[in-house]
Amino acid sequence: MQPTPFTLSVHVGRAFLAIAVFSALMTYSSGAEAQIVVQEVVRYIKPKQRPVENILVKNVDATRAFTITSEIVKEENSGTDARTQEPSKDMVVAPPSFTIKPGETILTRLVLTKPADKDMERIYRVRFKPETLKADDTPTEVSGVKTQISFVTTTGMLVLVSPQNPQPKLTYTRNGEGITFKNEGNVTIDLRRFDNYCFDEAQTDCMDLPGYRLYPGNDWRVEIPGDKQVRYNYAVYDDFQSIVVDAAQ
Repeated sequence: MQPTPFTLSVHVGRAFLAIAVFSALMTYSSGAEAQIVVQEVVRYIKPKQRPVENILVKNVDATRAFTITSEIVKEENSGTDARTQEPSKDMVVAPPSFTIKPGETILTRLVLTKPADKDMERIYRVRFKPETLKADDTPTEVSGVKTQISFVTTTGMLVLVSPQNPQPKLTYTRNGEGITFKNEGNVTIDLRRFDNYCFDEAQTDCMDLPGYRLYPGNDWRVEIPGDKQVRYNYAVYDDFQSIVVDAAQ
């Protein structure tokens, strides 16, 4: 079967993809959870958009302050075994380091310093790293000496820089066992998870549809019986759409 192409359009809009609702953050304990959280885990810098993103960073620890440093890496071959990451100066975080008090929220800015490429999406990871070690509440005794087990938790986010000429293109093939989606465009496509998706109106034939992030050039296969028509939701940045994949012939 030949791949069926779909061309998607990108619209200006804003989706708030939060790692957690800030009003609920104070319910976090100071045990194994992360001390530092960011407002959004994915950011998009799109054509004609001001290349500055405001990022809220919150210390959810009730008692300790941390010194935070930022790190930016550029990622190549995302979603494959050949993925690589290298430090990058294509964007900066301002301020690059800061101290954050218990319960405090600080506004930082992510600034893109290198203009977007014409036809290729660029992918970055931005990490906020506490320099203060986080000690476990329970001392461990080693050779008669009580010690604290310490570790550092790092909070990160994904930043996608759209090309100047974005051309989304999602294709798929289907057989009796499943569907293979492929991203043949030059921007990332997110296939969305759908819990308890039902194939019939009586809602007796249902399953959870898994989600997956398809970077340009990636493909992904999902096992779904071929005799069932299925609707899959997806997003290109913050443009949300859905497609209907017919049953296999």
